[in-house]
Amino acid sequence: MILKPAYLIFLLFLFPFNWCNAQSYYFKHYQVENGLSNNTVFCSMQDSRGFLWFGTKDGLNRFDGYTFKVYRHDPKDKNSIANSMVHALCMDTDGSFWVGTDQGLDKYDPNTEKFTHVNTPNTFGIRAIARDKYNNCWFIAWSTLMKYDSHTGKTTDYSASQYFDATSIAINNDGSIWVSSGNGTIAKLDTVLNSFKSYGLFDKSPWVASNVIEKIYSAGNNKIFIGTTSQGFKEFNCLTGTYKDLLTYNTDKTAIYVRDFAKYSDEEFWIATESGVFIYDMNKGTFTNLKKRYNDPYTISDNAVYTLYKDIEGGMWAGTFFGGLNYYPKQYSTFNKFYPGQDNNSLMGNVVREICKDQYGNLWLGTEDNGLNKLSPDKHTWTHYYPGVKNGISNTNIHGLLPNGTELFIGTFERGLDILNISTGKVDRVYLAGEDDNGLKSNFIVTFCKTRAGVILLGSSRGLYRYNEAGHNFTLIDKVPPNEFVYHIVEDHAGKIWVATIHDGVYCYDPVKNKAFKLGTNDDAIAHTTVNGIFEDDHRIFWFATEGLGLCRYNPFDKTYKFYDTNNGFPSNSVLRILEDKNNNLWISTTRGLVCLNTANKSFKIYTKANGLLSDQFNYNSAFKDADGTMYFGCVKGMVSFNPEEFKKNNFVAPLYITGFQVFNQEITVAEKGSLIDKSIISTKKISLNYDQSSFSIDFAALSFSSPEMTQYKYMMKGLDKGWTNLNANRKVYFTQLLPGHYTFTVKAANNNGIWSAKETTLEINIAPPFWKSVWAYLLYAMCILLGIYYLLQQYHNKTKLRNKRMIEILESDKEKQIYNAKIEFFTNVAHEIRTPLTLIKGPMEKVIKKAEHVPEIQNNLRIMEKNTNRLLDLTNQLLDFRKTETNGFSLSFVKTDITELLADIFLRFKPMAEQKDMDFTLIHPQKNSYAYVDIEAFTKIISNLINNAIKYGRAIVEVELLGVETSDSTFTIDIRSDGYLIPYEMRDKIFEPFFRLKESEKQIGTGIGLSLSRSLAELHKGMLILNKSINEFNIFSLTLPIRQAEEFDLQSTPDDYELTDINKEDNFDFMKPIILLVDDNPEILDFISDDLSEKYSVIKAVNGQEALDMIAIENIQLIISDVMMPVMDGFELCKTIKTNFDYSHIPIILLTAKNTLQSKIEGLEVGADAYIEKPFSPEHLQVQIANLLINRNKIKDHFASSPLAQMKSMAYSKPDESFLDKLNAVINSNIQNPDLDVEHIANLMNMSKPTLYRKVKIISNLTINELINITRLKAAAQLLEDGDYKIYEVANLVGYSSQSHLGRNFLKQFGTTPTEYQQNKRGNKVKPV
Repeated sequence: MILKPAYLIFLLFLFPFNWCNAQSYYFKHYQVENGLSNNTVFCSMQDSRGFLWFGTKDGLNRFDGYTFKVYRHDPKDKNSIANSMVHALCMDTDGSFWVGTDQGLDKYDPNTEKFTHVNTPNTFGIRAIARDKYNNCWFIAWSTLMKYDSHTGKTTDYSASQYFDATSIAINNDGSIWVSSGNGTIAKLDTVLNSFKSYGLFDKSPWVASNVIEKIYSAGNNKIFIGTTSQGFKEFNCLTGTYKDLLTYNTDKTAIYVRDFAKYSDEEFWIATESGVFIYDMNKGTFTNLKKRYNDPYTISDNAVYTLYKDIEGGMWAGTFFGGLNYYPKQYSTFNKFYPGQDNNSLMGNVVREICKDQYGNLWLGTEDNGLNKLSPDKHTWTHYYPGVKNGISNTNIHGLLPNGTELFIGTFERGLDILNISTGKVDRVYLAGEDDNGLKSNFIVTFCKTRAGVILLGSSRGLYRYNEAGHNFTLIDKVPPNEFVYHIVEDHAGKIWVATIHDGVYCYDPVKNKAFKLGTNDDAIAHTTVNGIFEDDHRIFWFATEGLGLCRYNPFDKTYKFYDTNNGFPSNSVLRILEDKNNNLWISTTRGLVCLNTANKSFKIYTKANGLLSDQFNYNSAFKDADGTMYFGCVKGMVSFNPEEFKKNNFVAPLYITGFQVFNQEITVAEKGSLIDKSIISTKKISLNYDQSSFSIDFAALSFSSPEMTQYKYMMKGLDKGWTNLNANRKVYFTQLLPGHYTFTVKAANNNGIWSAKETTLEINIAPPFWKSVWAYLLYAMCILLGIYYLLQQYHNKTKLRNKRMIEILESDKEKQIYNAKIEFFTNVAHEIRTPLTLIKGPMEKVIKKAEHVPEIQNNLRIMEKNTNRLLDLTNQLLDFRKTETNGFSLSFVKTDITELLADIFLRFKPMAEQKDMDFTLIHPQKNSYAYVDIEAFTKIISNLINNAIKYGRAIVEVELLGVETSDSTFTIDIRSDGYLIPYEMRDKIFEPFFRLKESEKQIGTGIGLSLSRSLAELHKGMLILNKSINEFNIFSLTLPIRQAEEFDLQSTPDDYELTDINKEDNFDFMKPIILLVDDNPEILDFISDDLSEKYSVIKAVNGQEALDMIAIENIQLIISDVMMPVMDGFELCKTIKTNFDYSHIPIILLTAKNTLQSKIEGLEVGADAYIEKPFSPEHLQVQIANLLINRNKIKDHFASSPLAQMKSMAYSKPDESFLDKLNAVINSNIQNPDLDVEHIANLMNMSKPTLYRKVKIISNLTINELINITRLKAAAQLLEDGDYKIYEVANLVGYSSQSHLGRNFLKQFGTTPTEYQQNKRGNKVKPV
């Protein structure tokens, strides 16, 4: 549908034009004064390197963000541009680009900086250029469409087929060529038939005098934007061949002349017109018009906009006819600007002082040069207040503002205090200095502060006053010296008043106590300086803005100061005001920019006019933070506002190029006679200079255009400099009279966020030695060079040979590993697949065997099936265990074990197998049992594999011998001997490789991994398994393992100094084993579990929960195993009772039950159970669960005893235990200096009996009371030593030791280091604070 002009005009009035000076679009301007060759800019483009190019009336301009390099026509240089008037630019794929001038088409090569002329007939006056997907260059010469084939150099002229005057070219997203005309049509070119199909674009629109189409632009989605000279902006659909008018008239009803288009985002396009720039929002269908505002430095410089281009950073460039270039950078940090305008609806006054907000949402700005300003809540309407009118303000120089309900307090320069009625805008009251006791003594009112209690304080040039609202008078607060010039007043979190003064630092006044003190001493710099502002941050740290000392951080907790000044990188030592954002960053105004300080990592970023500020110089007492986080800062040119939450991080990494090279201040040119370079300095990587050209300078630029002034550089001339040299603003470096040699100039850049690019730009520079060197010297150099080259070649060839040889070895090794891993993966996967069906066979089979007890024939067959099923399971488990050892997934737990007894058990398991083969099977061991720390499961696997192999491959004799162990021995050895096929001794290592089997044994069933697994498990024990030399034709395998391990778990350990002797036990009760309480109402279950556990533990039985509680009261129970469903008291209630009882809460509990629902498990764990096992259960699983619970608790106890900094409550098993240990720790620490502190003393302080206290401490910590006291003293000593403020003898006295040597002995024994070594180590590890 095509809208009629009346509707279009109506829609234009609805467009959201923003006439406030605090506009959203702020432009930078580049004109002839900045180096641009001419203010008339016709076209723009960015090349593949990142340089911007602009075609003007007077030459082609290359811009690097700082300077313009101009290319003009030179009649004497055939390689110069054909004409200085440039109308069109278009990039090519190889980095070169096409240039359309008044004298034809040129192609520019950036490497050689030369122009090649495409000299074809009728190529004068190029007005448009485009490139298709085949890299053909399409251009309009005068009014004719032409095509230049870059591959063949052939030019095609379409004037014969063309029945219109061509004006512009667009290539659609499908590659089709579209051409606009001067008679209102757009034509599609048929490249096969060389014919055109035209579509009218004015047929359904109102009549206009001119139907010229100035510009067409492919907007994607088969849409082409049409720019006309008399009917504005149209949109053409390539699929349907229809169009619609989108923007036809200006607000003054004049027709819009469109010259160019540019895509800003997927939804936003910019349109260049003779009426400024229109921003088209495709989603909303709206237009925003950006036009020139006279004497406004931030609007577009000219309404006649000819070209638009979006650079790779996201900034938009607009070239105008008279106003040069306009740049709208991508908004990383948006600063809204408020500054004086030409109309009354703007800020009046440049020097903005106080800023505040009243209860109505109005923003009040006091200026020092033009009175008072009020900005409405919608930020669109300004109201101004001046003196000289009835009930007007007293002075144009405003210093202090404070909204108080419906009134506004106005402090003026030497004209007293005005009270303005906000509703009427009239001054109701004026207070001047006088002799009255309750009056002001100064007419210079500088600042205000309204406390949380509603008290209004005001600071003047002569003291601090409190405003008495009832009497409309003032009280001088004389606790602050009356003659002080008060500059700022702040109320802290505690209600105290902090006062900043001129030349006299800071005062703190307590209004409750009516007392005040001056901060700092006479030696502190802060006590004698001018403080411009005070701020208390969210962490209750104070920050002082000073005049000359920079920013001062004051910590009221430790009363320390830290200064941030120019020595730390601050832009100025004159700090004005401070605000804090939501992320606890401080925003600090100074006389040289705005600083954002990260208080966490102490880093900061500086914002200047280059980032969008109005001025680098801010004003005193001029800062305000709104409720939504928006901050306002006044400066000497107006005010800026911003919300830090809206700032975006600039991650753009600008390409960095060397842009100039001067020898003796003369720029070197490309490919001229005697030139030092044959291509552009940008492309040059190496340059050679004569010895008399050793003084030169280098220019460089990072191609970032948003704020190039903030780009930082650092360079290093390798061969001359030892480190980097930082440059903040300068982009030119000079080198004078360098010695002959080879140098590498390296430069890096950082963006305006301070992020340094990892990429470096380098230029190699060779400076030749003087020519007067002798011929013999040159010959000698040549010989040395040849020898050096020969040597390098030889070294290169030798290294290549070695590298290739090594590579072949690596490839062979990798291939072997891949084959080996593939084999392991295959067998592991097969084992996993077999294991599931075997498990499903084994379970039902066990049930059938039990039911077939009275049918021996069936039972015997089932036993055979069971035996082979178990064998298959053992084989799969063995393979999976081997895989674990290969992947470091097999971890061992070393427990104290009776090796003799365990070996005898394994021997008995294999005795039936040996008897079946009628073999002489013998176990030999010393009479005295041998003990060692081993992993029982792994040890069993090793011995079982060795015995199984011995029986399987032996003939008649198998001997297992545990060799005798002496007290001084650190290892024990087991020999397994068999008389089978004698393994060759040279195969002693090969037989331990995975899957290796001797040919003589291949008839026997086996996997080939048993010995490999056994050796791996032996090595995990830090032991070894070897094949010894044969004796008497026997194969002898020797297993040697350490008796002790680095990490050991003694599940059978008992206390050495058991202090309670009043518990009687039966004769068969073993005190040396951990005591476990079994609770179950089924006697058979009790007997079964008791028999299974009695070997390692002392077992006590109870048939219900109540009986178990009675047992706990008289027995020292280490662990409880309880059924859930029992009479009298069930397991859940028992568990809950124990875990909530202070005396027993430390005891771990395992619940056994047939209830296997998820809810039952959750209920059991919620009442405090440490483990939950379903019936039927594996006895071995239960054994391991018990051992883990006991071992883990012992680990926690050992960690507390051995770690100097571990806290006592880390041993707690429950909340009651934690509370108990906290109280016990507090009692010991409060009496730690008492050397006579003992069990009785502590028991009295804890209100506990000695037996109860002992039992509780012993169970939780495995320590006696005296041992715990001693360890607590040592830990306190360690903490004091770490603080580093005490001598060792002082520490000994503080923790209750009689002497320094006594402390030293105990400290070394407990922690393995002396107090002195510990203190030095901790001091060395401390990081010096920033």
